[in-house]
Amino acid sequence: MSDKVMEASDRLNTLILESEEYQKYCLYKKELEQMPELRRQVQEFRKRNFEVQLEGDVDDMETAARLAVEYKAVLENPMAASYLNAELCFCKMMQTVTKNICRELDLELEFL
Repeated sequence: MSDKVMEASDRLNTLILESEEYQKYCLYKKELEQMPELRRQVQEFRKRNFEVQLEGDVDDMETAARLAVEYKAVLENPMAASYLNAELCFCKMMQTVTKNICRELDLELEFL
Protein backbone atom coordinates (compact mmCIF):
# COMPACT_ATOMS: atom_id res chain seq x y z
CA MET A 1 0.00 0.00 0.00
CA SER A 2 1.24 3.45 -0.85
CA ASP A 3 2.83 5.30 2.05
CA LYS A 4 1.70 8.62 0.55
CA VAL A 5 -1.91 7.49 0.46
CA MET A 6 -1.73 6.29 4.06
CA GLU A 7 -0.17 9.58 5.18
CA ALA A 8 -2.89 11.54 3.40
CA SER A 9 -5.50 9.27 4.97
CA ASP A 10 -4.06 9.94 8.42
CA ARG A 11 -4.13 13.70 7.78
CA LEU A 12 -7.73 13.46 6.57
CA ASN A 13 -8.70 11.50 9.70
CA THR A 14 -7.16 14.21 11.87
CA LEU A 15 -9.07 16.93 10.00
CA ILE A 16 -12.32 15.00 10.33
CA LEU A 17 -11.78 14.52 14.07
CA GLU A 18 -11.13 18.27 14.41
CA SER A 19 -14.10 19.30 12.25
CA GLU A 20 -16.95 21.30 13.74
CA GLU A 21 -19.40 18.67 12.52
CA TYR A 22 -17.66 15.82 14.33
CA GLN A 23 -17.05 17.89 17.46
CA LYS A 24 -20.75 18.79 17.70
CA TYR A 25 -21.74 15.18 17.13
CA CYS A 26 -19.42 14.05 19.96
CA LEU A 27 -20.70 16.75 22.30
CA TYR A 28 -24.36 15.79 21.83
CA LYS A 29 -23.53 12.09 21.94
CA LYS A 30 -21.84 12.57 25.30
CA GLU A 31 -24.80 14.57 26.62
CA LEU A 32 -27.27 11.98 25.37
CA GLU A 33 -25.32 9.21 27.11
CA GLN A 34 -26.19 10.94 30.40
CA MET A 35 -29.88 10.20 29.69
CA PRO A 36 -30.09 6.40 29.33
CA GLU A 37 -33.82 6.14 28.63
CA LEU A 38 -33.79 8.90 26.01
CA ARG A 39 -30.66 7.39 24.48
CA ARG A 40 -32.42 4.02 24.23
CA GLN A 41 -35.39 5.66 22.49
CA VAL A 42 -33.13 7.58 20.10
CA GLN A 43 -31.22 4.40 19.25
CA GLU A 44 -34.50 2.59 18.62
CA PHE A 45 -35.59 5.39 16.28
CA ARG A 46 -32.23 5.34 14.48
CA LYS A 47 -32.50 1.58 14.01
CA ARG A 48 -36.04 1.75 12.65
CA ASN A 49 -35.14 4.67 10.38
CA PHE A 50 -32.12 2.77 9.05
CA GLU A 51 -34.25 -0.31 8.36
CA VAL A 52 -36.79 1.80 6.46
CA GLN A 53 -34.01 3.29 4.34
CA LEU A 54 -32.54 -0.15 3.60
CA GLU A 55 -35.90 -1.51 2.52
CA GLY A 56 -36.25 1.25 -0.07
CA ASP A 57 -40.04 1.15 0.26
CA VAL A 58 -42.09 2.54 -2.64
CA ASP A 59 -43.98 4.73 -0.18
CA ASP A 60 -40.86 6.11 1.53
CA MET A 61 -42.50 9.44 2.36
CA GLU A 62 -45.51 7.72 3.90
CA THR A 63 -43.32 5.34 5.89
CA ALA A 64 -41.13 8.22 7.08
CA ALA A 65 -44.22 10.15 8.13
CA ARG A 66 -45.53 7.15 10.11
CA LEU A 67 -42.13 6.78 11.77
CA ALA A 68 -42.12 10.48 12.67
CA VAL A 69 -45.56 10.15 14.24
CA GLU A 70 -44.56 7.02 16.13
CA TYR A 71 -41.45 8.71 17.55
CA LYS A 72 -42.93 12.21 17.85
CA ALA A 73 -42.09 12.55 21.55
CA VAL A 74 -38.47 11.55 20.94
CA LEU A 75 -38.05 13.78 17.88
CA GLU A 76 -39.50 16.78 19.72
CA ASN A 77 -37.11 16.36 22.64
CA PRO A 78 -34.49 19.14 22.27
CA MET A 79 -31.59 16.90 23.31
CA ALA A 80 -32.61 14.09 20.95
CA ALA A 81 -33.22 16.56 18.12
CA SER A 82 -29.81 18.18 18.65
CA TYR A 83 -28.08 14.80 18.63
CA LEU A 84 -29.90 13.57 15.52
CA ASN A 85 -29.25 16.85 13.70
CA ALA A 86 -25.55 16.76 14.60
CA GLU A 87 -25.38 13.15 13.42
CA LEU A 88 -27.07 14.07 10.14
CA CYS A 89 -24.69 16.99 9.54
CA PHE A 90 -21.67 14.81 10.24
CA CYS A 91 -22.96 12.02 7.97
CA LYS A 92 -23.62 14.51 5.15
CA MET A 93 -20.08 15.82 5.50
CA MET A 94 -18.67 12.29 5.34
CA GLN A 95 -20.86 11.50 2.33
CA THR A 96 -19.55 14.59 0.55
CA VAL A 97 -15.94 13.68 1.41
CA THR A 98 -16.43 10.14 0.14
CA LYS A 99 -18.01 11.36 -3.10
CA ASN A 100 -15.14 13.79 -3.56
CA ILE A 101 -12.55 11.04 -3.04
CA CYS A 102 -14.33 8.70 -5.46
CA ARG A 103 -15.14 11.38 -8.05
CA GLU A 104 -12.17 10.66 -10.30
CA LEU A 105 -11.89 6.95 -9.58
CA ASP A 106 -13.22 4.41 -12.06
CA LEU A 107 -15.06 2.22 -9.56
CA GLU A 108 -18.29 1.55 -11.47
CA LEU A 109 -20.53 2.77 -8.66
CA GLU A 110 -23.50 3.65 -10.87
CA PHE A 111 -25.57 0.89 -9.27
CA LEU A 112 -25.61 2.75 -5.94
